[in-house]
Amino acid sequence: MPGKDGCAGERLRYVALQLLNADGRPDLARLQQQLDLATVQVRQEQSDGLVGLATLLSAQLSERRRHEEAVARANAQWLEQQRRADELAAKLDALRLIEQSMADKAQKKKIQP
Repeated sequence: MPGKDGCAGERLRYVALQLLNADGRPDLARLQQQLDLATVQVRQEQSDGLVGLATLLSAQLSERRRHEEAVARANAQWLEQQRRADELAAKLDALRLIEQSMADKAQKKKIQP
């Protein structure tokens, strides 16, 4: 990770490498900070060659954030659906027990003289 005195190119390279890293999930907030610092440096240094890279990385970071938010929402929905399914299964089991109990009582009444 580039230090406080790192140049814009180093920061952009770091952000790009972290976004391409498939092994782990990068800290998107930290990457956004690095990208913001690099963007400010690019403007101050008037590095036209890095403006396009900064814009591209910003778009990729935004897309990654949207994707992770969508995954989190989908996981939350799945957990809610699973909870509902478990509740319904428990209710169905309770109804089956009631039905069996009623059938057993009816059977006992038929057997008794």
